[in-house]
Amino acid sequence: MRDVALPVAVLLGIWDVWIFSWIIAARWSSAAAVKQSGRDRFLQSSLIIAGALLIFFTVIGPLSHPLLPATTLLAWTGVALALAGLAFTWWARIHLGREWSAMVTLKQDHRLVHSGPYAMVRHPIYTGILLALLGSTIVYHVSPQGLLGLVLATYGFVLKLRQEERFLTERFGETYRDYRVRVPALIPGIW
Repeated sequence: MRDVALPVAVLLGIWDVWIFSWIIAARWSSAAAVKQSGRDRFLQSSLIIAGALLIFFTVIGPLSHPLLPATTLLAWTGVALALAGLAFTWWARIHLGREWSAMVTLKQDHRLVHSGPYAMVRHPIYTGILLALLGSTIVYHVSPQGLLGLVLATYGFVLKLRQEERFLTERFGETYRDYRVRVPALIPGIW
């Protein structure tokens, strides 16, 4: 683990800067016209948080046994993936502008954004966070526990995007349906 101490510290620093800047930037959002229910938000957030906890905190037991050896190269690869993923979230957030919200909402005078990162995937912020969590899993431990954390977080984001897509389809109708046909949800060229 000594060989990966620096990549772990760098990874944590990257996440700290991202979280802090993300919270500060929440002021950029415009007022919401329609919001998701508290129950839906709680379920999605619980899955994402539980997944992140499994990735970042090792629980002693059979699920924490590494599937790959901890090497410096592997750790730095994970850091690079995390940095790329979080940079992608910022590109998407800046491109989205005041339409962004932490919860699933429709804004007053909501506009459909389908350029920039939104031309590659419909949910680039979720894509970027999941890529960063994958990188973090690689840095911390490619183990059943880390992979379970990644699955839980992914499921939380899939639930969130499904609700978001319902809201957007209700608001934009055929325009959004056409966008869904042309642009994959999370993985460019695949899904």
